[in-house]
Amino acid sequence: MSKIIKTLIGIIGLFLIVSACQEDPNPSKTKPSGMNPNIYPPILNVVIDGETIGTTSGSYCWNQEVSRNHEVTECADMEDPVVIEKEKEGEPPSFSSGSIVELEFSESDWPTSLHVTVQTSTNENEQDITLADQTFNLPEESDDYIYRVTADWEQGDTSHAFMIKVE
Repeated sequence: MSKIIKTLIGIIGLFLIVSACQEDPNPSKTKPSGMNPNIYPPILNVVIDGETIGTTSGSYCWNQEVSRNHEVTECADMEDPVVIEKEKEGEPPSFSSGSIVELEFSESDWPTSLHVTVQTSTNENEQDITLADQTFNLPEESDDYIYRVTADWEQGDTSHAFMIKVE
């Protein structure tokens, strides 16, 4: 190989390396450094008699501002969380009738809209639950109850479900 070809290959290689290291002049198309590429809505925490129980997350869409001029939206189309709760193996956690259920969302303001429904293992028709200050009481009748919680914020929406046994 001649010296000219070797020099030309070296210059092209150096050009490619330098080009790859430069910042994108259009920052709206790049992820700001240090940001988590996965944006998730708040997680629902359910507290009954001082015990936090797990919930199943459903579909969501969440929009988060990652810099002054850049927002990221993450959406996930998940299986209905009520169906997942019904298919779980084992017994759901048990609580006394009339116990107070507290709904709390992680790292978030209270949603602008919150809707809670319930169905039993014997009746799949969902009934609306009336909330009082982010709480409601468990029913008096013994049964397995599946609750669906849907919440909306300015940034997006999410759904959750959980199952409990009332004794």
